[in-house]
Amino acid sequence: MITLAIVAGAVAGLILGSLFYGGLWLTVRRLPTSRHPALLALVSFWSRSAMAVAGLVLLAKQGWQCGLAGLVTFLLGRFVVARLLPDKEGRA
Repeated sequence: MITLAIVAGAVAGLILGSLFYGGLWLTVRRLPTSRHPALLALVSFWSRSAMAVAGLVLLAKQGWQCGLAGLVTFLLGRFVVARLLPDKEGRA
């Protein structure tokens, strides 16, 4: 059962990380054209942070192994997003 919790935590953490860093990427792309860039940045930061913290807390409540797996793969989500999204030249 612990193995299943670790795998589930890892998948959930990867999803949370991808949403967090993908949202950051979208925010940064919209900042130059936004009418209120400071408001956009603050709302994006707080909503992404609230989602990530809530998800990681729920994972930690399932057990420390699940929470740790979620946290590690949340951080790996950054590399997933960086690999999948295009760079300045439009290459993925």
